[in-house]
Parts: sequence; C-alpha cells; structure tokens
Amino acid sequence: MNSRAVLVLFAFCLLSIQTAQSFQEYLGTYDRKEAKNYLEFLDDLGLNKLLKKAATASNPVLEVNYFEASKIWSFKTCTKITCNVLTFKIDEEYKRRTKDGREVTTTAVQNGDHFNIEEKAIKETDKSIKFVYEFKNNQVVFTAMVIGSEIISEEMFLRRD
Repeated sequence: MNSRAVLVLFAFCLLSIQTAQSFQEYLGTYDRKEAKNYLEFLDDLGLNKLLKKAATASNPVLEVNYFEASKIWSFKTCTKITCNVLTFKIDEEYKRRTKDGREVTTTAVQNGDHFNIEEKAIKETDKSIKFVYEFKNNQVVFTAMVIGSEIISEEMFLRRD
C-alpha cells in the first residue's frame, strides 16, 4: 500500500471515530429541571385542555437515541400520561402527524451542538413551530416557539447519571 492510500485510510478511520464520538455525547436520558413559558407556549399552539393536561402531568423525561446504521435520531419526551417521539434524519424533509393532529413537514438541521427543527404546517389554518435542542455538557436546553409569535418556551433538562 502506498503512503497516499495509508493516509486516506487513516483519515477515514479518524473521521469514523470522531463521528461515533460526536453522536454518542448526546445520547442518554435527561430529566427536566426548569421550564419558562411552557404553559403559554401550549396555549399559543392552541392545545385543548386534555392535551395540555397530558403535557403537564409530570416533569417530562427526554430520551435521546441515534441509530447509526440508518442515521436516524430519536428524541422521545414522556410524562406520566403521554409520550411524544420525534424521529428524523439530519437535512431530510418528511411529513408527519403531530400529537395535536397537525399535518406538518418536518426538517432537522444540526449545527454543532444544536439540533434546529422546524415543523411547517401543511394546512394554512394550522400553526408551524420551530424548536432547538441545545446540548451543553450534561444538559439540554430545549427552546420552542410558534412561528410568528413572540412567546418562547425554554426548558432545561439534566442528564441522569
């Protein structure tokens, strides 16, 4: 094997190791410790009383998984009553039905330690949402807002040991 081939192989192995490390640092289970404007966000979104009750039944738990073979991320947020699972591939657009019944086109973009996700409503009468999962050290800051609104919800989750 010539020196150029060895160099290319070494670079590929180094990139594979960095990629494995880069997604593994986000994986785990996180407990919510703080929430600001969460109820206001749910009102802004237009959730009915039953869905709001389910969303606020207990402090949510966030579970982050990554399936390397398919390159699919899973962000699962659960209270004692309900779970919301968001699965996506980075930079891939797909259609889904949200827990509150909206038909949306979802796109996720990763920018460093930030996962920026946008749910664009397919029906003009439904609302679109932007949210960001920001990973820092052992915590996740989750920010959500209805597009066109000034209400911003911010939740802080801490990684379980």
